[in-house]
Amino acid sequence: MRANVGRHFVVADVHGHLTALKALLAELSLTDQDQITFLGDLVDHGPDSRGVLDCVMSLGAQARTIMGNHEALLLASMNDAEVERHWLGYGGDKTLSSFGVECAARIPQSYKDWLSSLPLWIEADDYVFVHAGVDPKLDMIDQSEETLLWQHQSNPQPLDNGKTVVSGHTPRLRPLFLPHCFSLDTGIASGGLLTAIELPVTAGADVEQVVQVDAFGERVKIAYSKDHPQAA
Repeated sequence: MRANVGRHFVVADVHGHLTALKALLAELSLTDQDQITFLGDLVDHGPDSRGVLDCVMSLGAQARTIMGNHEALLLASMNDAEVERHWLGYGGDKTLSSFGVECAARIPQSYKDWLSSLPLWIEADDYVFVHAGVDPKLDMIDQSEETLLWQHQSNPQPLDNGKTVVSGHTPRLRPLFLPHCFSLDTGIASGGLLTAIELPVTAGADVEQVVQVDAFGERVKIAYSKDHPQAA
């Protein structure tokens, strides 16, 4: 049992699906002691990126969010018309629609400031949280933005420091749980599910729980147990 210590949840790519996010948070039943880490790509593709940002920002210090490639594209689009054309065809048009504006430069400054403040990774005692990938041979400070934001983890390798990498970005039918890697994007952007996990009390143990909802906010029961995590 976890005594006098809050739980730590991790949420994969949300991609503008506010209904799913609200349902997921309701399922988690967060307390003041709990912490939640978002793995980036809050925006684009889904119908309400602004609502998703408002929801996550309202969690305050209880939530930590990592920069995803879609946030990076949004920010780059504010000053580069060519990047913006690419972003609009990559789900950014839905984000502009949610703000009721015609270009990224017209998104309110408070959102730009918050997005600009997001880190590319968060490193903890036993985990490294990133949006996309890591080069296992490099220290985190030496990782490239290309790797952290864009690399797909088709065959993730263990880090030299022994920490477990927790990432999104690479869509899968089911979350992947390996001793050295939790890969959690289950494709809500393309008709899949939104996934959250509760990290284990003891590093190296199986995750405490997996919670998944669909785009309509319906809880999806999955074939996961702590005894057979690969079935998730």
